[in-house]
Amino acid sequence: MFLKAKTDNIVQMRIYVTDLRAEKQEIAIAEVIRFLNGARPSLTGIRVQALAGPDLQIEAEMVVQVKS
Repeated sequence: MFLKAKTDNIVQMRIYVTDLRAEKQEIAIAEVIRFLNGARPSLTGIRVQALAGPDLQIEAEMVVQVKS
């Protein structure tokens, strides 16, 4: 059985970013807020040196809780 998760089902979100300059953070946060569409999970931002590819600047990890 597959359950379909929605943004309201996100209980925890980690955002990994390679650039913490204010202007980059504003862009990233605006996109995260737009994606969440009103949902308010626990949110943590983590600076990293690099991600899986040299051109990647942001990565999101989410934990969702759905009822069967």
